Amino acid sequence: MQTLSTKPTNKLVYLTFMVIGGSYLWPWNCFLSAISYFYTRIYDDHLRSILSSSLMTISTVTSTLVFLYLADKQRYANYPRRIVYGEIITAVVFLFLALSCFVTLSSDAVYFGFLLFAMFMATVGTSYTQNGSIAVVSLYEPVYTQAVMVGQAFAGIVPPLGSILSALSYETGDGTTADSTSTSDSPSELDSSSSWAQWSSFVYFIIATVLSLSAVFLYIFSINKVKVLHEPDEGDYLRYQDELSDDQFETADIIESQEEPAASSSEYTSFLGSPNSKPKNPKSSPPSSPILAGGRPHLQRSQTHPIAIVEDEEALVKGEHHTSVSLTKLSIKLRIPATTVFLVFAVTLAYPVFASTVQSNTFGIPAHIYIPVVFFVWNFGDLIGRVLCAFPFFIIKRDSYFLIYGIGRVLFIPFFLLFTMSKDRSDISYLLLHLLFGITNGHLCSCAFIQFPNYLDDTEREAGGGFMTLILSFGLTTGSLFSFVLSILVNSISK
Repeated sequence: MQTLSTKPTNKLVYLTFMVIGGSYLWPWNCFLSAISYFYTRIYDDHLRSILSSSLMTISTVTSTLVFLYLADKQRYANYPRRIVYGEIITAVVFLFLALSCFVTLSSDAVYFGFLLFAMFMATVGTSYTQNGSIAVVSLYEPVYTQAVMVGQAFAGIVPPLGSILSALSYETGDGTTADSTSTSDSPSELDSSSSWAQWSSFVYFIIATVLSLSAVFLYIFSINKVKVLHEPDEGDYLRYQDELSDDQFETADIIESQEEPAASSSEYTSFLGSPNSKPKNPKSSPPSSPILAGGRPHLQRSQTHPIAIVEDEEALVKGEHHTSVSLTKLSIKLRIPATTVFLVFAVTLAYPVFASTVQSNTFGIPAHIYIPVVFFVWNFGDLIGRVLCAFPFFIIKRDSYFLIYGIGRVLFIPFFLLFTMSKDRSDISYLLLHLLFGITNGHLCSCAFIQFPNYLDDTEREAGGGFMTLILSFGLTTGSLFSFVLSILVNSISK
């Protein structure tokens, strides 16, 4: 089957973007996995009851505000630097969280405040990384966007798998679990539970730190391994002329692809001129070109001719030159993929409500094992959906399909409600529903992020990447608010 890339995929660059994708989803999963440990450190019932909702609120509100700020800072944005800074912030935050596992703070309120501040800073870091990575990867072959999506899926699938293995490992002889919610009064069991939660959380936090630092080193090492896909246009040419003096223009290097020129390469050659050549009057008017005269045709990223002016290519990588694009213009051009991403995450955040509420019925699996299994099945489906997007056959290309697909996923919610109300529900059917929900999430989300650069001009793609992360945040915020309402409904049905 044909792959997504029209050229050989650089495995190191693919790995780099996959690690980056995982690095900004893993921190959130760390907080989810460490909730039971946080409960062992907080004895105040009120603080414990509001911890999860407080962390979610801090995360969604902070990410939305950061994305709004970054979307407003387009013109001189250095997207690669945002990736590096974001990863460093995340690494430092989780290093402190790891150390905090062995430090006793003065009171519950202090530790509660520390967790909220850690969530705030971690969200700032991951938001910077996500904004920068989506902007940068939009300049490359679509297969590297798919790598980011797959990395996120792997970051989602590992924590529930770890929870399942941990629950099975700490199953006691009488069938109960030595966790923080155990009703046993045995000091040895409580100490064992606390120690296990402490060390497992420490490992999660250290992995987050290592993952972020690995992303930084991989990115710095591999950034120049693959050329950006940038088609020079009139704006690039004029900007290039304005920035060079006459003496500099004599020695300016114009690079061309070492590959066989495409059928339309004569247009680019006449536009750029031959190497080390100087037009008679470089600043008076741009050279004649079918592209400039008749307008640049819309090209898919995989079809963009890999020729770039040296300074412009470096600018795209280093973030020195950017076209400032208004949010209004981006919202018009990206209305289809942006609406799709919003719908995906607004609907998807319903699944944790059902996953943590509905109990095993057919097999009678204990909740502390069944709930992680449900999360694992959903995330495994999400991984399948993202991997499918490596093949062009599975990529959605029509606007109407995006909208129908996105709106159609709302139908999952009534089915989940039916399973919640049914006393004869099948565990297998329930897990298959979660699997399908996960597949559609990963597939539709990946398609939208892979396709959005094709709705934009080349110089708008980085700004478009930032805009898409902003819409993603809006979707998550809407989904989290909707999940609170849905949670009340599900709890009333379950009683």
